[in-house]
Amino acid sequence: MVTLADGCRAGRVPARVLMVAHAAWPDSVGGTELYLHALTLALTRMGVDVALHLPSGRGRGETADRSAEAAFSARLRAERPELVHIHHLSGHPATLPELVVREGIPLFITLHDHHYWCSRGQLADRDARPCPGPEPTRCARCVVPGQPLASRPWMRALLARPARAERRATLMMSALKQADEVFAPSRAIAARAPVATTPCPLPLPRPVGVAPVSEPGPLRFLFLGSLIPTKGPQVALEAFARLPAWSGQLDLVGPAPLWQGRPDAVARLRRRAAEVPGVRVLPGVPPEAVCETLAAHDVLLLPSLWEENSPLVALEGRSAGMVALISAIGGLPELMPQAVKLPPGDVNAWADAMAGEVRRGRRRVPSLAPVGLDEHAKWLCGRYAERLAARGGPRGRVGWEKE
Repeated sequence: MVTLADGCRAGRVPARVLMVAHAAWPDSVGGTELYLHALTLALTRMGVDVALHLPSGRGRGETADRSAEAAFSARLRAERPELVHIHHLSGHPATLPELVVREGIPLFITLHDHHYWCSRGQLADRDARPCPGPEPTRCARCVVPGQPLASRPWMRALLARPARAERRATLMMSALKQADEVFAPSRAIAARAPVATTPCPLPLPRPVGVAPVSEPGPLRFLFLGSLIPTKGPQVALEAFARLPAWSGQLDLVGPAPLWQGRPDAVARLRRRAAEVPGVRVLPGVPPEAVCETLAAHDVLLLPSLWEENSPLVALEGRSAGMVALISAIGGLPELMPQAVKLPPGDVNAWADAMAGEVRRGRRRVPSLAPVGLDEHAKWLCGRYAERLAARGGPRGRVGWEKE
């Protein structure tokens, strides 16, 4: 197993790195975006020149796209990065890694979700049910059922037939195989990956202090994340509804993005919440308000129905010393070993666990600090330097000499 110490014994820090992602903070506030923003700042402090490549918005993503490919190739030649690190290919042509390899540039990939083997990224179908794994016919049915995905027309076109789903799988497998190194933030995602991976625990983008012990009072439950069915807010709500009246308070806090082209998903959640005393549905909070939000609650709920990888809220909750109830699926049990682990989607089990916390009252658990951001950045630089050294460095490539 590669340790952080191994990376910190790095050689030369790369001078120029091109990061590839599907979106960026502050335009998009997700765990991957916040992590990438913080990582960019940390690498910059180390003297690394970091550039970011995002989808143009004109391409459909997933398959070959000549316009996007030409634009990316031109950028590679103009900026001459020493390496390329892909954090997400969503919105980009799946042929992008091949372009990197063709130029002789080291390629790194971090697996932030299941995108490379699931077009949805979550290994869950349109009804938020877990998927056993990719298979062309099943993928085609999942993405293109009778009800179209109005918000993702390119996805309908891509997977309208099993042959196209199989083509996507081939392209994505090729992308992973061409990488010099594939990083896996959790053992769960590594087990799903069809190629060898390097363990890479993710850091907190910003420090989260230990939440203070609250004064005695009714228990305050918190769901913090996107209000989409695969995250399970409806499970938390139904479990809370089974508790005795006035057992406490449940706050469902997070953005409400359009999910699978179904605008009624959040509307149903809000209608049901209005029927249950003590439940509030609140908008998402900015990153700088997370500490305050955690401190104002007692029990963090992560009732995910999909195999989460390394969700930011789990890192934040364990750093704050929050009591947590989590789904025993994906990377959550690894990140929060002190949490109560429950069957995903089992409302009765969640209601029983929540009732148990009501009886215990307000409390905190020992804080578990994640990897430090600067330490993580140094480790990455170590991996970068090792690969550059193995290739003889960028100076050995014709046309890539330093000016």
